[in-house]
Amino acid sequence: MLKLKTKFSQRDSRWSSKILGYNAPNSIYTIGNYGCLITALCNYLNATRTTEITPDQINEDLKNNNGFTSGSGLLKWDSFLSIFNESYKYTSPWYSEPLTDYAIDKMKSLLDDGYVLLTEVDFDPTLSGVQMHWVLTI
Repeated sequence: MLKLKTKFSQRDSRWSSKILGYNAPNSIYTIGNYGCLITALCNYLNATRTTEITPDQINEDLKNNNGFTSGSGLLKWDSFLSIFNESYKYTSPWYSEPLTDYAIDKMKSLLDDGYVLLTEVDFDPTLSGVQMHWVLTI
């Protein structure tokens, strides 16, 4: 079973106020407000490697290697995979409704096989629409 050595949070004061990606300085687009994806990726990388990396280091590595779309903090998946020498096993369809039994069984099967899941969830399902949030499922 995969275990996290350190659990990093996007709201950690060491990096929460740093601008995410190529967003304009002094914008609301900081790691603390919008860095859930790079933080989940950070936790994943740290669970699978011996050398620890922090969310702000991932942010800088992505910025230095064209890992975000121009003028934003939107991750370029292919760039992330290339920069950090990663691959992925399975990409799920996106579900706008509660997960089906098949989807839950697929998640359980991947977890049982030792994979971690980068999972997009609705941050606050009581609000209308989807408030995207990324978490690492282990």
